[in-house]
Amino acid sequence: MPTTDRAGNGRITAYGGVEELWSLRDDVLVENGDDGSVSLTSRWGDLVIRRPGAILRESLHRMRLGPVSLANVRELGDGSREAALEQAALLAALDRLQHVVVRSLRAVDSEPVLLSAEPVSHRSGFRPRPLDPDVPVRMSRFASLASDGRYLRVESPLALHRVWLFRPEAVSIFAHLARARSAAAVAKLALLPADVTLAALSYLVAAGMVIEGETGDEGPVFAEETDPALRLWSLPDLLFHTRSTLGRHDEDFGATYRFGDGPGPEPVVRRREGKRFPLYRPVLADLLAADPPLTAVLESRRSARRFDRSLLTARDLGEFLYRAVRIRALHGAEGSAPGDAATQDRPYPAGGGIHELEFYVAVGACAGLERGVYVYDAEAHELVLVDGAPEPAGHLLRFARLAAGLEDDPPALITMTARFGRMFWKYSAMGYALTLKHVGVVMQTMYLVAHAMGLGACAVGSSEIEDTSRLLGTDWLAESGVGAMVVGRPPGGEGPSGFDPPARHGVNDPGWREECAGWSPDASYGAERDRHGDR
Repeated sequence: MPTTDRAGNGRITAYGGVEELWSLRDDVLVENGDDGSVSLTSRWGDLVIRRPGAILRESLHRMRLGPVSLANVRELGDGSREAALEQAALLAALDRLQHVVVRSLRAVDSEPVLLSAEPVSHRSGFRPRPLDPDVPVRMSRFASLASDGRYLRVESPLALHRVWLFRPEAVSIFAHLARARSAAAVAKLALLPADVTLAALSYLVAAGMVIEGETGDEGPVFAEETDPALRLWSLPDLLFHTRSTLGRHDEDFGATYRFGDGPGPEPVVRRREGKRFPLYRPVLADLLAADPPLTAVLESRRSARRFDRSLLTARDLGEFLYRAVRIRALHGAEGSAPGDAATQDRPYPAGGGIHELEFYVAVGACAGLERGVYVYDAEAHELVLVDGAPEPAGHLLRFARLAAGLEDDPPALITMTARFGRMFWKYSAMGYALTLKHVGVVMQTMYLVAHAMGLGACAVGSSEIEDTSRLLGTDWLAESGVGAMVVGRPPGGEGPSGFDPPARHGVNDPGWREECAGWSPDASYGAERDRHGDR
């Protein structure tokens, strides 16, 4: 059976027909210090080797230029005991530098590299070992194949390496890994010699793209299917989680302005064309006099799933939108450089003041507004008609009813879309995750404002981006739905009617909700609001 070297460096020494190569990541710099040291600078910081030997020093500089064979490194020595010690020091150093070392395989009869395993984290470790020919293997269900425009790569949110496939023969191995097979069976089916295929499989297993199983009574068993935490994750969810956070990838992250220093592709405010409907503007003194305390709103708020379609008014929508999502102020000048880009100020917070969210209102039953689809101009505080035909609004309202579990179509639906260009122009990797956080902030803001006004509101848990983009007149890649909220008045002027799960058990002051319900908009509260009139 093939063996690994005794130094523990994960070198496969007995697979015939393959040669292992070592190199440094492309972004690693190697510099000699005045004191004789060698420093390596990577995206994860600097590493200084104080007293490197000649072999280690020369090897690092060679590896900076491209893949090298350790067999060739031996030629740097003179066969002395000192040279042997230096070679041992090289292997020990490479073991410590695994997070910046790229490991590659090449068939001895071929010049091009077959595949490479590249570390993507400062915690990456790579120790391939020979495989038992009879062990069942399979491509991980979390691994995915993609192109960078030149080469194919395999990546997994579970792995701390990515694998580059440089030859069609390497790609062909994956054609036989869709279902479980023994390593020996894969070696027979692949386009490469058996030893080369087995060596490639050992690399793919070490990198986390291929998994080993155990033979069970009903067939092979893989840890991915039995691990109690891992089995709950899907590839899209886990990939999104790992790529929108730090720690398990090497992609650019944060405010990188990766598309250049010029102004972004989206204006700070999008001016709308169409028939306009000015909205009611509330008076601050009236709100301060009539609103219940914040604690009362927080404690008594409930999602509403029943509405009286005859009670919602344009005044209600005007006040609601003004209090929750209007533009309070604009900062900076349009077309400025990234650091001075124009931003917005609204009642809810948003990362970088970008405020990429737009708000469309599908009106089903609202006194003072015709049925139709509108977009909210948050600067002018007006609704702009998008489509006055009854069916687009009806389609959106019906979907909201089904998605939110409502008894009937809601009086109004507010769909949040994101102008992705404003977010992605600034942020790398975290942009979409930040947009979803903004949606959550807006939903809570809308819940609190609605409850303070005596309205009922309910977040819609899912979005349908294809039909919604068509009905709103947007390109789903540039602007599509990311959240929605239904709004209306509860039946007969009652407070919002939610539902309690069966066998509800109080834990921490559950009675606060009932005590605070007295502050919810009731007859006296509504009378106080009505007394101030429509100023």
